[in-house]
Amino acid sequence: MTIHAFRAAPKTDDRAHPNPGAAPVADLRRIPARQALAIMFLRDWCGGHQSSIAEALIHALGAAQGQATAAAFDTLLGLLAREGRRPLCCHSLQCLCVGADEAVIANLLDLAATGAREDAMLIASLLLPADRTLIAAEAARVAGLGILRSSIRNKTGAQPDTLH
Repeated sequence: MTIHAFRAAPKTDDRAHPNPGAAPVADLRRIPARQALAIMFLRDWCGGHQSSIAEALIHALGAAQGQATAAAFDTLLGLLAREGRRPLCCHSLQCLCVGADEAVIANLLDLAATGAREDAMLIASLLLPADRTLIAAEAARVAGLGILRSSIRNKTGAQPDTLH
């Protein structure tokens, strides 16, 4: 299992208290497809592969919605990387376990996408300073809806609508 932090952790020798966000909490094969997709995108983002996220979303949702979803996802993760209360961790792309931080972010996206705005803001408030929770919840809503639609399209094989 390889674990990557969003940003460099402070230079301390704190082996007695490793980052709790890396702790495995689930199996990637046993969670809903929309959450698994969100976690894979998160891992791609942590690995510096933002363009592959945008490409996958554009392929699934069409240019406008794919770009909007990718931008919102980048906004959310950028906030977490720059202003998060602590460095967040994600596992490698090949890892089948889900880390605690990955599960929290997948749940944030899921809650925001399904209209549970207050719950999404509550989770965001645990991760970010209070003045960033509204921005994070809105970015999570847009990104979460796109990821939900993308996971449905991946499952059904449906193509994005083309409007003339």
